[in-house]
Amino acid sequence: KGIENFIKAIQIKENLNSPDAITAYVNLGLSYNVNGQKRESIFYYNKALKSFRAQNDQAGEALCLNNIGEVYSNYTATNGYIDSAIYYYDQAYLLFETLQDSNSMARSYNSKADLYRSQEDYEQAIITYKKALALVPSNGLKRLQTSIINNYTSLRLDLPNITKSDLQEIIQLAKRSYRLSTESGLIQAQSFAALVLFNAYTQNNQFKKAAPFGKEYINLNDSLNNQASIDA
Repeated sequence: KGIENFIKAIQIKENLNSPDAITAYVNLGLSYNVNGQKRESIFYYNKALKSFRAQNDQAGEALCLNNIGEVYSNYTATNGYIDSAIYYYDQAYLLFETLQDSNSMARSYNSKADLYRSQEDYEQAIITYKKALALVPSNGLKRLQTSIINNYTSLRLDLPNITKSDLQEIIQLAKRSYRLSTESGLIQAQSFAALVLFNAYTQNNQFKKAAPFGKEYINLNDSLNNQASIDA
């Protein structure tokens, strides 16, 4: 239904030669991607991309390039689009760098690291998550910070031959994510960080410190599941 309405909006805006049509293109690209329609999503992102370039809007251009990378990432596991996804992420990153947009640069690296992780290229995933962590400003978007930290720390915990030093790094980062998500009311990120802390402390044989986070994770996860049931 949302897609139908966006298409109607585009038809009206195009008939009026309205510059607002570009927003509808982006929204339609997003809607098609969520709906699993890759070809249609890329078609409308490319229409938006062309319009942003015509307006010399580098921020909009970078957004579209990154979103196209996301589309290819969603389909790369079964259809081998990894090279396309990385190409678009890299093109977006170059523009974000030109714009000195550290948050978006970090987000682009985070998405790229997720892609490497999905391909089980864990070495590249870790390298890229570290780049994202180095880029995100300490006063940057808290949702973005917690996302990068949670992705990185959970991957490190899953890898073999983890050292005491690794665990200490993971614990310090996860504590930061837990604090940021708690301050911001990001319940899902807080739950994830609590689980990472429980597992990290347990692997480090710090069972007394692990126990409260295990309880916290269970309580937060129950709350999220209950809310999901209510929303359904």
